[in-house]
Order: sequence, then C-alpha cells, then structure tokens
Amino acid sequence: MLRYSSPDEFSTVDTLREGIRSQFGSNLIPSIDFEIGYLKGQQKLWIRCDDDLKDAWDYIKKGTGSFWCTGPGVNKSKKRKLATENDSASDSEEEVQNKRN
Repeated sequence: MLRYSSPDEFSTVDTLREGIRSQFGSNLIPSIDFEIGYLKGQQKLWIRCDDDLKDAWDYIKKGTGSFWCTGPGVNKSKKRKLATENDSASDSEEEVQNKRN
C-alpha cells in the first residue's frame, strides 16, 4: 500500500500517476471510472478524474488528510488508500454517505 505523509508528496501530476499505477497497474489509467478521494476537515470528497489526472491533482493539492483511489476491479465498499493520516478516513464510501444522510 502506498503511503504519502502529506499532499506535498504529490509534487506533480506525474508523481500522482506513478503512485496510482504502482498501486493498481498501468491498465487503470486512463479510465472514466477512476476516482480519487480525500479528507478535508471531516468531509470526505470524491473527484472523478479526467484522463490526465490534473483535476484530481489540483484538488489534492488543496486538500488535507487522507487520500484514496478507486477504479475498475476495486471493491467499492473498501476503497484502497493512497495515504492515511486520520483514522476516520477508513470509512467506506457507504459509511460516509450514511453519515451525510
């Protein structure tokens, strides 16, 4: 599992892309089903990525906390984490949705 101590370790779109490829394999990117999630305060936000990941990278650079990614073949209820800095970040997407409702 990849771990990044801070958003600053995603210094470029390329470092984000390479981190994701090493986690999931190069066939994941590009994919319209690819998402990055991050924790900003206590709110978990999901970003659907474009092919070059720039949108995700821009959001991640603005966010703080933990980061996840998901794509084809990844269990939706147990998102793979790219990084973790907060125990509450282990909530699945379903748990997060339940908290919002």
